[in-house]
Amino acid sequence: MYRYCVFASITIKQQYVVEARYALTTLVSFTQREEGCHVFNLLISPDNKQTIYLYEEFTDEQAYNYHISREYTQDVFKKYETWLAEPIQKIVMQKLIEDINVPVEGFTR
Repeated sequence: MYRYCVFASITIKQQYVVEARYALTTLVSFTQREEGCHVFNLLISPDNKQTIYLYEEFTDEQAYNYHISREYTQDVFKKYETWLAEPIQKIVMQKLIEDINVPVEGFTR
């Protein structure tokens, strides 16, 4: 079974960048404790401090929906109504190779 993976691009209005980063960092600590959450990472580009990139991996869509339904997640979503400079760009993905330990012909480590 493949994990449910999400990549999101979240662009924040300049005046809310510090507040949004703090809230999302706090969200990470709660989310990483959820059953079914395997990866929940925040990333930024050194060239664009207003955009936060989020990479998530959950056991399945049900685990992702559980995460979305949590009060702490909904609190951040409510704040997005003020914070967002543009709509969130969300891509649902599936890993091309689920287990990196699978040998690939012609490739050695």
